[in-house]
Amino acid sequence: MEFDPRLLISLGTTLCTLAAAFGVIRWEVRNLNKIINDIEDRIRGLDKSTDRQEVQLSNHAQSLNTYGEMLSPKERENRAMVMADVQARLSVIESEVSGLRHIHNGKHP
Repeated sequence: MEFDPRLLISLGTTLCTLAAAFGVIRWEVRNLNKIINDIEDRIRGLDKSTDRQEVQLSNHAQSLNTYGEMLSPKERENRAMVMADVQARLSVIESEVSGLRHIHNGKHP
């Protein structure tokens, strides 16, 4: 098989074209990998942000449930009854202390 100049030039041009195409493809693959990594980083950031917001939302919901229980009519009624009992006991204690002060002459032996 003889290699004439036209065949050699044609083979050389084909090899150069393939090498250039390989280089372009390699560069594009690297570029696409960078883009994919950037997108993955953004998605991770969004996931972290979403997780933080879900935790905050859960905490707020739990706080609202606690406040709702504290401010429920039944709980307020129970607290009012306890406060009324404490005030009644305080009145009794105050009257007893007043009586003790009245019988005490303030002098000690």
